[in-house]
Amino acid sequence: MFPKRIRLLSLTSALISGLIPGLLSAQPLQQAAVVEGADMILAVNMAELNQSPFMQAIEAQQSPQIKAMRTQQQERIQAAMGLKEEDILGYMLSFKLPEGLFSVDFEPTPETLEALQFVLAVEVGRPLTLDDLQKGIELLQEDTPGSANVEKIELGGTPVLQLNPQVEDADTPIEKAYVSVSDAGNVVLLTLNEASLTSAHARLSGGQTATPGPGLIPALQGLEGNQIRMALVLPAAARGALAGTVQQMSAADPMMGMMAAPFAGLSSITFSGNAAENLAMALNIDIGNDMAAQQVAAMIQNFGPGIGGAAGPFVRKITTEAVGTVLRLSGILSPEDMKPLTMEMDLEGMDDME
Repeated sequence: MFPKRIRLLSLTSALISGLIPGLLSAQPLQQAAVVEGADMILAVNMAELNQSPFMQAIEAQQSPQIKAMRTQQQERIQAAMGLKEEDILGYMLSFKLPEGLFSVDFEPTPETLEALQFVLAVEVGRPLTLDDLQKGIELLQEDTPGSANVEKIELGGTPVLQLNPQVEDADTPIEKAYVSVSDAGNVVLLTLNEASLTSAHARLSGGQTATPGPGLIPALQGLEGNQIRMALVLPAAARGALAGTVQQMSAADPMMGMMAAPFAGLSSITFSGNAAENLAMALNIDIGNDMAAQQVAAMIQNFGPGIGGAAGPFVRKITTEAVGTVLRLSGILSPEDMKPLTMEMDLEGMDDME
């Protein structure tokens, strides 16, 4: 039914992503999700996406086996938690880039995650208790025994669930995660350390919203009206580290340096998506240099059409252009363009069921 070995975040996100429709504008959601000095924010309005003809057509492309698996999963979660699809109102996540991320020798460690400011928040229309969440997670674990140990603990007087991965061959440095609910039971939170969780609860209790990093709010405002909004703005230290890393790469391996050189001045990335009959999407990458943007655009224009496989129809509908220092990829995708990818995901889902 489910993958044989779901890792810690997969286990928790399955509880969320198997049900999510959403709404972004709710204040408690922003208070919980936005960390102080956030460099990246993702917000998705899945309520509108799921109701769009585009998404309905995508779902219709799924095989009967995948549809049955999804329906059964949702029914089991509803039986355990009393939670339906329409009870999920929205989700948002944010994080602050870890120090040294763009250095040549950066390697994520448990200590890195212990210092990482990261919050995923989900708003629900039906109040949930911590016991409800524990039932849902334990239900998913029935098909993945030993994937994570779930323990109820207290942090600063707030009861939370601590999830500890038990998979020995996990390819992530994640040693634990925390899941909790707001006092009102209408916001579910997932973090990777105690500090992020206690800060999120403090913001909710005080009715306060943290201040994102410089440039992030204007970037998000430029995406208003879209069902999917994502913005990443690199702070000055990260931009400096990235430029230094590209220089070191060029010295050590000229070929790799040549490939990376156009992105040495990367300053921001935004993504937007909106679904109606088709999906309109746009990815904007500001790489800080007009000539570099033109160079990368030309490379994509030359090689993109030759991409085959399931991604071929998708890629060929994407237009690439340089607008000043910004590399822009945009397109309008139909359900038919996505069908090869849907079929490929069906096959992967069938493998997971074995």
